[in-house]
Amino acid sequence: MNLRTALGKKPSSHQQICNLLGVILFSIASAFLFGVILLKYYSQDESTPVENVLLTPQSLSSLNYKEFNSTLKKMENIRFDKIQFSFWNAKKNLWHTSDVSLESYKNFYLTISQDRSWNNDTDALTQLFDDKSPFLELLVHVNGESKALKPFQVIQFSKDGNWYRIQAREENIGSWVYFQHVGISSSFKQNLNGQ
Repeated sequence: MNLRTALGKKPSSHQQICNLLGVILFSIASAFLFGVILLKYYSQDESTPVENVLLTPQSLSSLNYKEFNSTLKKMENIRFDKIQFSFWNAKKNLWHTSDVSLESYKNFYLTISQDRSWNNDTDALTQLFDDKSPFLELLVHVNGESKALKPFQVIQFSKDGNWYRIQAREENIGSWVYFQHVGISSSFKQNLNGQ
């Protein structure tokens, strides 16, 4: 069966060209859409979600692991102890430290849970932080002979209050992961005052 008998008459040259152009345009649009989907889902996005860097409130409260103590030359049991917020009091010229409830930490975590790291120009971002920047410190208690508190994770807020950075753990000790969240420092302090 040919086209003429199926439709009753032969399509004109103009209709054939329009049909061919329609197929070509549809193919181009489909290829473009497919490319956008591939870029969106498979591109190398270098940013890191905050949940990959910071402990969730649930995992923090159940934190318990073993670590080798090089001083005592034996394994020690490590467990979560407390969260502390520290800031520099310029009037008194000293550090002020206060405990943070798990509920306040949970509220803080929910506030920043959608944040993604900022990988552009981290050298310039470093200038926003200094030794007197306020910070949040997650402390773990060593259940061994040392009975010492040590920082497990540190979150430091920028001087302008719109940035924070989280100290990387394990293989990247000493490096920081930077995040932008406008007003995060004041938001956290308000949350802290409400606890």
